[in-house]
Amino acid sequence: GGGGRAFCGDPSDFGSVYLDGSSGYIQTPDMATAIPTDRFAVELWFKAAGEGTLLVEIYQDASGSVHRGPAIKVNTNGLLKAKIYPITGWSFSIGSVEFNKWSHVVYRFDGTFATGFVNGDPATKLETAVLTRDAPAHLNWEIGSVTDTSTTGWFQGRIGQFRVWNGALDNALIEANFASCLTGTEDGLVLYWSFLASTVCATTVLDSTPAARDGRMLGNATFDTSDRAPMHARIGTTGTTGSASNPTVCTEVYRPIEVVTQSTYLDNPNASPTNLYDRDQDTF
Repeated sequence: GGGGRAFCGDPSDFGSVYLDGSSGYIQTPDMATAIPTDRFAVELWFKAAGEGTLLVEIYQDASGSVHRGPAIKVNTNGLLKAKIYPITGWSFSIGSVEFNKWSHVVYRFDGTFATGFVNGDPATKLETAVLTRDAPAHLNWEIGSVTDTSTTGWFQGRIGQFRVWNGALDNALIEANFASCLTGTEDGLVLYWSFLASTVCATTVLDSTPAARDGRMLGNATFDTSDRAPMHARIGTTGTTGSASNPTVCTEVYRPIEVVTQSTYLDNPNASPTNLYDRDQDTF
């Protein structure tokens, strides 16, 4: 109860989620109501140990059909490939990353074109075909998982900060904010997992926006503070601003949230976040 969210652990320490490449992944709640026009930007920090599926989209259309497929994958040479339903095949390259080094990716859709960024730089190849699809009845993402019929391709490595916006961010905003911590109250921000130690309780990842769109770690996904994305605090927040060449870890930039929804499980550790996709039953 009360006005703020009940966090566990030390509020000053950031960490990351380790995915072991065999069954670990992180799942968002249903994001369809947060993105009613189906225009969005998804961004995350990650450290890949090798090839694997970084992001899976689960899209349910108005007829009730569920379309589940990979959205971003890391190839053996570190190339990031992306696609978006209903286009088949890997439709564009976002850029390349080095294995075992932290990287940042943005995957966005403006209602017509899907594009991407790596480490603040725009992709050199964009989706050129005009894409049309209805706003989803349900929309979830999974970080590090595979398609239902696949037993290979699980992501191995670490996941840092994860954000979802309810519009396709413009280039200037991506370049300005990709390496900075956020407050959770920015316009258009509909999900923000900062991975502060105080925002990961058991297998639940707490959202730092007022909407409380919490996720869950599944399989062999584990959180620890031994490694973290190279974020730096922005001017006006507690901590130092760092630099592009030597960023410093954010410290104490989390602002307690006073508006809470869908969080009764915080008072009941045996409960679970709501509006989650059931992989076994292929239902929401």
